[in-house]
Amino acid sequence: MEHKRQRVQFGWLDLKKRRNGPEVWVLRYRETHSDGSKRVPSLIVGSIKEYPTASRARTASMSLLLSINQERPEGVSVPFRRSD
Repeated sequence: MEHKRQRVQFGWLDLKKRRNGPEVWVLRYRETHSDGSKRVPSLIVGSIKEYPTASRARTASMSLLLSINQERPEGVSVPFRRSD
């Protein structure tokens, strides 16, 4: 039986400079498409004024990570047979 391990994203945080306003915390994670191509999307967590430390930004990003990890990758269902 073929079994593919489910991957869990932890992502990583970066500080991104803005032209106007304070720097923002950005959550980045890897994404693989069905054709095998990969990309690194990013989501804004909040500004450095809202979350002055990386640990506070990481705590705030947990809900984003939860929604990323709940998405099911498209795939083929694997039938199985019970052997008695």
